[in-house]
Amino acid sequence: MEFKKPNLLSKEASVALWLQGKDAWNEWAKNNPDIGVDFSGVKFSISELLKIVPNNKVLLKANAERDFSNLTFVNYTFPHLADFSNAEFNIPTIFDNATFNGTADFSRAIFSQDASFNSIMFNCIASFYSADFQNSVVFSDCNFKGNTLFTCSHFEMLAYFPSTKFHEVVGFDHSTFAGGTHFKNTKFLCKEVYFEYINCTDTFDFDELDAKKVITLSFKGSVFEKDFNISGHFKCIPDLRSTKLNHHTDLTSMVYTLNRKNIFFTPIKKATDTLDIGRLCRLKELAEQNKSHDMALAFHADELRAKRWGRLNIIQSVMDIIYSVISNYGQSIMRPLLLIAISFLLFNSYIISKSDIEIKSAYKPAATLSIATITPFLSISKEAREHGAQVLFEKQLPENFYLYSYAYASSSFVFLFLIGLGLRNRFRI
Repeated sequence: MEFKKPNLLSKEASVALWLQGKDAWNEWAKNNPDIGVDFSGVKFSISELLKIVPNNKVLLKANAERDFSNLTFVNYTFPHLADFSNAEFNIPTIFDNATFNGTADFSRAIFSQDASFNSIMFNCIASFYSADFQNSVVFSDCNFKGNTLFTCSHFEMLAYFPSTKFHEVVGFDHSTFAGGTHFKNTKFLCKEVYFEYINCTDTFDFDELDAKKVITLSFKGSVFEKDFNISGHFKCIPDLRSTKLNHHTDLTSMVYTLNRKNIFFTPIKKATDTLDIGRLCRLKELAEQNKSHDMALAFHADELRAKRWGRLNIIQSVMDIIYSVISNYGQSIMRPLLLIAISFLLFNSYIISKSDIEIKSAYKPAATLSIATITPFLSISKEAREHGAQVLFEKQLPENFYLYSYAYASSSFVFLFLIGLGLRNRFRI
């Protein structure tokens, strides 16, 4: 990735200044806030560094004692562009507690030893485009305030991002992760996070995240050869379409939001992104593969909500709302049970009010008639219904009796069906 380069200190001057230590470096940075440093293409090994700054005492001492502890960027402040593009780090890389006030460009850099980026402040763009981490790398408690780009990067061993904050667009697209990858307690304070078409051959943990502001989280087209764990609160539907997952994936700790908006000034809501339908369908598929029936039902319910007033026509949408209200898409037993109890009481009150006998004596036959009306599949129901009607209505049936009976029986049949559906879904093995 190319950046517009400001005034830069030459490579020779940048390396020489670095080797003077952090105090001299930070004093220079304080006095030169508009000048960047150039380490592009520099090979960080004693022999190669001596070619740039011959006879440097710090390098000669480190070479003699095999002690690289002073060859770090710990507590260094970079006032402007820090160009490490195409650099090769053949000694342990330590940037702990460093501050980058300008663009930090590590594109195509090679890290052959362990790399440590702990407690770093990136105040501008941080680019690790096509970087090659051949050993473990840790970005612990870092603060990325600008766009963060790890596109096409390679992580050969452990890649660890605990307690790190991302404030702008985060991109790991087309990267490869050959070792364990951990985003634990990471805070995504941005709106867009992309892990599209990554290839992960070891465990990938995306756990206990704070991502309530993220409206796009995409793993589309990615391959996970081992465990893929995802949990946290998301303000969107994580996109796992076209992913390949070879191991069990636990989705039970993932809390997401189906974003919908009101149509004009009505209480009717419509999904803001039609792609959420496909995302939820994929999550439902993964839940079914993992035998997580409760999660599959929840994803299916939200998939139908996402289709409402868009892919579904008006009649289908109205029916969908009714299905949602009376049974929460087959997930609730109490709702249809409560509705059938209400319809029983209403019909019971109706026939008691129309009966030819005293109210006190009408309760029992009215209950018998009501129960028999909604259980025609029981052999005794026909006889019980005829007997109850005969006791309650000695002269003749009240006006519209059959019409009310049909309405009561039809609605109750639907409620009974939904109760059965809820029981099946609740105790399905």
